[in-house]
Amino acid sequence: VPSDDDANLEDYQPPRPVFTEKGYDPNQLPLRERFPFMLETEPDGSPRIELIVGRRLIDQGLGGDGGGKGEAAAPAEEETTKSSKRGRRGKKGAAQSPTTKKEAASDSLEYEYLIKYKGVSYLHLEWKTGAELEGMSKTAKTMYRRWLKKLAAGTEEELENPEVDPSYIVPQKVVDEADHEVTVELSDKELLEWEKEQKKDESEEEDEEDEPKKKADNKSDNAQAEEEQKKEPVDDIDFGDGEINFTDIPMQRLRDIVSRETNYYPVHKGSDNPYRDGYATEPPKKPRASYLFFQAVMRPHFHKRNPDATQAELMSLLGEAWRNMDDEQQAPFLQLASEESERYEKEKALLAKAQKPNEVWQPMRRCLKVLDHIAEDSFADIFLEPVDTEDFPDYEDIVDQPMDLGTVREKLLKKKYQAPENFARDVRKVWNNCKVYNQHGTQIWFVADYMSKHFERLFHAWVLQFRDRYLRWAHPKARPWELTCRQCDGKCGVPNEKLLICDHCDAGYSLECLKMSKQPSGAWHCSECKPKLKKIKEIRLLSATAEHSARKKAELGDIPKKKVKILKYLVKWAGLGYEFCTWETKDDINDDKMIEDFHRLNNMTPDEPELPQDTADRLIKKMEHVSLDSAGGTTCIPDLRSQLYAQTRAFHFTKFGSNVPEKLASFCGPRTSALEHKPPKKEESEEIPDEAKSAKEDLHMRDV
Repeated sequence: VPSDDDANLEDYQPPRPVFTEKGYDPNQLPLRERFPFMLETEPDGSPRIELIVGRRLIDQGLGGDGGGKGEAAAPAEEETTKSSKRGRRGKKGAAQSPTTKKEAASDSLEYEYLIKYKGVSYLHLEWKTGAELEGMSKTAKTMYRRWLKKLAAGTEEELENPEVDPSYIVPQKVVDEADHEVTVELSDKELLEWEKEQKKDESEEEDEEDEPKKKADNKSDNAQAEEEQKKEPVDDIDFGDGEINFTDIPMQRLRDIVSRETNYYPVHKGSDNPYRDGYATEPPKKPRASYLFFQAVMRPHFHKRNPDATQAELMSLLGEAWRNMDDEQQAPFLQLASEESERYEKEKALLAKAQKPNEVWQPMRRCLKVLDHIAEDSFADIFLEPVDTEDFPDYEDIVDQPMDLGTVREKLLKKKYQAPENFARDVRKVWNNCKVYNQHGTQIWFVADYMSKHFERLFHAWVLQFRDRYLRWAHPKARPWELTCRQCDGKCGVPNEKLLICDHCDAGYSLECLKMSKQPSGAWHCSECKPKLKKIKEIRLLSATAEHSARKKAELGDIPKKKVKILKYLVKWAGLGYEFCTWETKDDINDDKMIEDFHRLNNMTPDEPELPQDTADRLIKKMEHVSLDSAGGTTCIPDLRSQLYAQTRAFHFTKFGSNVPEKLASFCGPRTSALEHKPPKKEESEEIPDEAKSAKEDLHMRDV
């Protein structure tokens, strides 16, 4: 009698093998139960950082020797904060950031850090800047600052070295395999279709909003044109034929007449020191005497009264009139001469100041250009003013030091920043505060991430790149933000949309000035940025192309994604224990034999890879089929060869349970049922009637 245990034998399955390694306590739970072997995330959805492997320089000064002075900004991690840090609500008394002599010496360097996430192998390490780490979760920020303290203490050697043990990325064996459902972004084609659908819904609303804006713009343009027409040019004073009283003429009127033709001292729009900026190449002229101002004002009047007089006669008349004037009449011109003498002393001071190398750099002026460009971006609107704590009452509980671009501009204009690094720290606080307060992966988080990348690139290209370059402001290459050709300062007349833009500094160049016939494919760097790419291989140059994906995420917000199943393998790495196993794809392992060994040891049959349709079509076209024309031979040999070839192909159809195509069957010879896949019929036992059975028994008895 079969027992219940025997009945359960059919359902019995051997236990899964427990993988152990020498040195592990066998009394503990199996490794698969102790370690999840999956990517761990923070409460805000960001991946959890396990350790900081090392760091490297992002940028290096053009004038340095590769290891000395650099051009990059002092990162947030290396700022000297000897003053006490403000608490969550702006009160003094919290912990202080680390500061060392080593960090103070490297204030001009920008680093990025090699990060390993929890549950991810060393094969997938990522580089993050200090500002990005400050903007991540509190756990990441704490780990980052502790790492800096270790670096400051100097207790661990090779702490900055980003290299890892090569055995950490060498697969030793495959432990398990499983299908993982992962969320991936849409492909470019799928994303393009999704965007088209979104734009259809928004197009009608945008058209309705644009009409009143266009009308308002037209009105403002017309008003501006009317104001320009109202401006009258400076005319000569009509003194008439009577006695002239210069004390009745406003001083500003006299100043305008004197300077209407040309400025005696150089003046350039947007420049407070033309000598420093290179617009003035000659030293300032000496101040003019009061009589020369009298000549400039009265010469048109005397020429009008004496049209036939020569130049010498006019000068004689002017000299006689000046001598006949009393002190009261000469007072306005004496005042003009005194003002010009004071202006001359200021011009000499500007010229002396222009000889200082740091004055040529003008970092704060360049910082203002960066801030202006950042503020013009549509994504910067939410960062221009302080966060309203009435709408977000818990903001000051989460953010240590609130900051906004409006406050940065105010401090910049009041000259409260002593160095461009101080300016950069405040701007970085704007993006980092947004990332800390908002959940990772939200649209506003992506906006702050894009703005951070955009600012870092422009700050390096427009400010720090000119630290050690003696380039005057008047030089077109010193102003990469202007939308004209930087080779000829726009003299070529090429429109802005046809300029070739540098991938790092955004400077535009025309193909004519560069003597190029066509635009290059891919990212292009100007002559000022290209040398930095070849100087040191470990230095990474910030790229505008790399910002495109970040801006796309900021524009779309919640980017549509899809879930797909991916076959992954649990890999044991050569230099690490079993607790560091990670799930990897077949491409990551890059060892087919290792996967085959895993399948053979576990009695598993790997899935046959799908043959792409284009590959199948290409193979079919290359095949040479045997027919009566190509079989060769004489008499009946061609027929037999062609039939044998057709029968071989037909056998493959029947082998996989498919019917043989009619055309192929016609070449196989006489048609039989073997060409069709039909299950064999079971033999039916014939039932014998009872009368036949009795007759058969009677015959048997008679024989006996």
